[in-house]
Amino acid sequence: MMTNIEVIAHLIFTKIERDVDRLLLGIAERLSGGAIPDALPLHHYTTQAGLEGILHSHHMRAYNIEAQTDYTEVRYFASLLRAELDYRYGYAESDDEARLYAALRRRMRAVSATNIFVLSFSDDGARDRMWRLYGQRQEGFSICVSAGSVKAWPGITLLTRCVYDPGEQRAIIREILDFAIASYRRLPRTQNGDLHDKFIDLIIRASSWLSPAFKLHDYAEEREWRVVFLREREHHKAANGWRHYIELPEKSEQPLPIIAISAGPRCPDVRVEEARKFAHEGGYGDLKIHVHERPKPEVIE
Repeated sequence: MMTNIEVIAHLIFTKIERDVDRLLLGIAERLSGGAIPDALPLHHYTTQAGLEGILHSHHMRAYNIEAQTDYTEVRYFASLLRAELDYRYGYAESDDEARLYAALRRRMRAVSATNIFVLSFSDDGARDRMWRLYGQRQEGFSICVSAGSVKAWPGITLLTRCVYDPGEQRAIIREILDFAIASYRRLPRTQNGDLHDKFIDLIIRASSWLSPAFKLHDYAEEREWRVVFLREREHHKAANGWRHYIELPEKSEQPLPIIAISAGPRCPDVRVEEARKFAHEGGYGDLKIHVHERPKPEVIE
């Protein structure tokens, strides 16, 4: 049977859990320039094989962050968080605060991202860099959907614009840790250390949910958005035997609410015609495929 102080501590912890959700959603909204309009077009760049799979299955795939080529961004986020924790540990105003920062540092070593899944978009459907890196070197496609349709997918955790400025990134880290120390001061100390451990775990796990939005400044031209989902292992599927992914939206047999499909600047005509066939076979009717302006051939004099 819990003592009165333990009951109070658990009630406060429950409120802190709700406050964490509000904090993350507030940061995501601020990064996105305010409330995200439902009509905002979001573009997903892919290959011809990717387009065919999406149109036939009526799903898009969000891959586990640990299986993505940009997992370095999670390490980048972790390095920023660790640097701030190190500083705060060394300059903590009290031993109690120093113990909190020490516990957060230790917990970082065991944090797992196996339940974090990410789907990437750009708010620009004509980004040369995106075509080259993710659109099959300008020979692939981009799929345009509205932010409103993405937000309607069940189980979404965050939809946010990526942040590229190192100063802004560090400010977000400080905001999260300021929240952590303020919440820690509200939490009564009890004989049972389980609640303390749960608090440490909550702060680190919640921080990691934002990690996909932290990108190196070198990639700022991409103007990327990230959709973040949390899914436990029973929902995971595996591509090629190891790349875990989830299907979005789940359990849907209806065509995706695709606004438009664009072909890359160097996409061969035969691929464009095949894409039209994929769209028709997938139940998308006469969905038009916009072909970006082809590069003009060089004239050799």
